[in-house]
Amino acid sequence: MPPPGTLRIGRRGRAEAVVEWGRRNAAPKIRGQFQRVFQDVALRVVFRSLSRGAADSFDWVYGHHIPWGPARSEAAA
Repeated sequence: MPPPGTLRIGRRGRAEAVVEWGRRNAAPKIRGQFQRVFQDVALRVVFRSLSRGAADSFDWVYGHHIPWGPARSEAAA
């Protein structure tokens, strides 16, 4: 069995390397306040325009109407 503390010393170097690697990979993804606001507004506008176009293109599916006769309660009255 290795002396106490040997495993901790060996793990520490690897753990610090993993933390540094994670920091380097996450750094480009961190957005500033201006970029975050701009991106939120731009995405909202883009998605709204896309959803309006999608609603028009699926209107033939959802806009179908079957002209039923009067309801039974209306016919009996």
